[in-house]
Amino acid sequence: MKNRLLNSFVFALCLLALPLAAGCGKTGEPRPLDPNQSFTITNLNGKIVNNCLAIRGTLEGAYNNMDRMRLEVGPLTGGPDDCIGCPFVPQEVVFVNAADIGLTAETGEFGFSYCPQLAQGYRWRLAGINKHTTFPHSVSREKITMK
Repeated sequence: MKNRLLNSFVFALCLLALPLAAGCGKTGEPRPLDPNQSFTITNLNGKIVNNCLAIRGTLEGAYNNMDRMRLEVGPLTGGPDDCIGCPFVPQEVVFVNAADIGLTAETGEFGFSYCPQLAQGYRWRLAGINKHTTFPHSVSREKITMK
């Protein structure tokens, strides 16, 4: 009887400790084992040409690992509904293959155009998607481009 009681107590203690063990581990964004495998987007700018958003920038680092880019765009009307300080919620998202961004292999410079919903201006952000799915993406800060 005493042995059965002790076994029950140990079993209950293990059950209580199980949720604590499940929370252990590393948190945060995954990082590549070799930092030479990541890349960043720099010198990013945009302008409106023929009602399209013309984007130019430079990739630095191992940009040969870039699979594609994700462009997120939200229109600005120039009216009271534009909330520049509010969190950015894109209304359009488009993916552009690495082969379609006009990448210059020697310098890392790129450029492409996208014609979003017609507006006075745009809030936008660009992300370079790494072909190694466990590596972090390179995400630009939000940009604002007006006519």
